[in-house]
Amino acid sequence: MEKRAIGRPDMFVWIPVIALLEAAGVCLVILQSTAVALVLIVVAVLLVGLDAWINR
Repeated sequence: MEKRAIGRPDMFVWIPVIALLEAAGVCLVILQSTAVALVLIVVAVLLVGLDAWINR
């Protein structure tokens, strides 16, 4: 049986991901800081990717 490259992310990883995306939305709308919002979105995507890789 082969190991998959990635697995399913845990449901608990979505809690910090949602918080990061909300913070990105606040940075984008209220603070008008696109660079910070993009960094937060990249961190959220990396967090999901790392969790999926760990759960393979």
